[in-house]
Amino acid sequence: MHLQDHFDARGFDIAPEMLALARTKGVTVAPGDMRLFTVDEPVDAFLCLFSSIGYLDPADLPAVAERVHAALKPGGVALIEPWLTPDAVKDGHFMLQQATSPDVVAARASAVTLDGATTHVDFAWSIARPHRVETFEERHSLHVLSRADLAAPFVAAGLEASWEDRHIVMRRGLLVLRKA
Repeated sequence: MHLQDHFDARGFDIAPEMLALARTKGVTVAPGDMRLFTVDEPVDAFLCLFSSIGYLDPADLPAVAERVHAALKPGGVALIEPWLTPDAVKDGHFMLQQATSPDVVAARASAVTLDGATTHVDFAWSIARPHRVETFEERHSLHVLSRADLAAPFVAAGLEASWEDRHIVMRRGLLVLRKA
């Protein structure tokens, strides 16, 4: 949404509910899958944030890397926010987060289970508004890769890879990819 104020920005998502939510905020989006997407014209930048890459099977990363390479103009940049690396995963980690505004109070409890190279994160949400409380649960399963294993398919596709270690969003850094 904020990028559209300054750039010709558009996006895609595989989840219909996320597309609908983005459209309510005025974002230009279309259905799409990282493993299959194409662009009409190459772009200057490609963003994959909020650990979306972690939901993909690692076997699909070479196809994604080829698509990202094809989507970028020469000199273009891709920024990918990774999921957790093997040394950062804490099996059994749990936490409670909350946020409060004048109209809503939200709480999210989460617990992490490590199953081989996959993390399962179980969430329990409570959302309170005047005169009602909603609760729901969800599970997210994300693949755990080292930085080298995440970058390798993109390098093999012809992109230069480096890491930006400033804590941008969730203290995981960013994989920065450049097309020569």
